[in-house]
Amino acid sequence: MHYAKAQKESRAAFIRRALERYLAELREQEMDEAYIQGYQRIPEEISIGETGAKLAAMVFSDSAPFPGES
Repeated sequence: MHYAKAQKESRAAFIRRALERYLAELREQEMDEAYIQGYQRIPEEISIGETGAKLAAMVFSDSAPFPGES
């Protein structure tokens, strides 16, 4: 049995959905590649990454975010 028939949708609707999904995945891959290329052209400074990691640790830890706070 064909998938479109099993889902009770027309062949055109099935193809349209498949193409929309493919194009969305393609756009996501292109955005990922642009993001990677951007960081390769202009690398993040190590100190910024370290600060971000410390802030993330504070946000996701059970300890108080700032000294003296409970």
